[in-house]
Amino acid sequence: MNINLTGVDKKKIYLIIAVLILLIIAFLITVIKKNVAKPIQTKLNLPSQYAMLNFTTSDGKNFSYLDNDHLTFYKINFDNQSPVKLMTNSVYYINDVIWSNNANQALIKAQIKPDEPGFIINNFTNSTTKQLDSNTIDASWSNNDNVIYSTVDENDYHFIVLKKDNYDLVEKDYSLKNERCDKIVQFNQESSSLTCLAFQSDIIAYLRIINLKDNSVKQIDGEFATAKTSPDGSKIIALQEGQDNIYWVVLNSQGETQSKISFDTDEYNINKVTWNKDNKTLVIAIRKNNEENDRFYLINAENGNKNELKFDIGGKSIDAVNLLIINNILYFTSDTLLYQFGL
Repeated sequence: MNINLTGVDKKKIYLIIAVLILLIIAFLITVIKKNVAKPIQTKLNLPSQYAMLNFTTSDGKNFSYLDNDHLTFYKINFDNQSPVKLMTNSVYYINDVIWSNNANQALIKAQIKPDEPGFIINNFTNSTTKQLDSNTIDASWSNNDNVIYSTVDENDYHFIVLKKDNYDLVEKDYSLKNERCDKIVQFNQESSSLTCLAFQSDIIAYLRIINLKDNSVKQIDGEFATAKTSPDGSKIIALQEGQDNIYWVVLNSQGETQSKISFDTDEYNINKVTWNKDNKTLVIAIRKNNEENDRFYLINAENGNKNELKFDIGGKSIDAVNLLIINNILYFTSDTLLYQFGL
């Protein structure tokens, strides 16, 4: 059967083919963009490579950071980029900053004096500070942004929750007998469930989930080095020591293993790990053996699948810290500069 096409019919066919070609090109561009993104480098010069920062608004426009050279916190806006001083701490040095969920408070681990470590709460909303008890072992934020800190008296640990609106008042004082808990990973106020690390040496710890109401303890199988909880507390990523290697493991809130993530590297750093707000994915920066640059991987926490993120960084060396994900954009600092990449 012979089919004779008119000129109009041929034009329609050519048009359909052209549209299909454009759709295929658009699809390929979308796929490529998922794996290759160009950085938008801000004009901000951070005071040092390890300046600690966090975002104060969910749109990623405003953030606060610590200038440790001057022991001062600043807030800044991406648009005008004029730092505004928040607070200055009268301490010798600040070792670490633990931000509250909304980043309008910061719990700092500091050297109050060269030979005197301590913890101080900075409230940027009302410009107040409070130093915790001098015998404080560790401190963190609860899921409700209350401060929880631990002290030890002989073999008894005490976990003290302060009132949110008045840090001079105690909301709850829990006692834990004959069990160690050195590093607070997370605390859920509603369930009184505390996840913590109990160190057996400088780098090896047991991971424990403790019900502070009845002092029941569940110890997770294995040996761990560090851990970080997801934003909603439903998952934990922890660095676990295996028989022949070390690797990241994702656990649920009951301590059950969901996935394992390993890399060809001897360098694992919890400061190069950040959770997404969806609590299902995270980004890990890894320096592989014999390489001089960080690689970035988007991780599916539920099955451990990893996808390397290809970033055009213009030949610069990247040693990423302060990793954060806001609205599906990855932020990190490297060599005093702040970068942002679309995921």
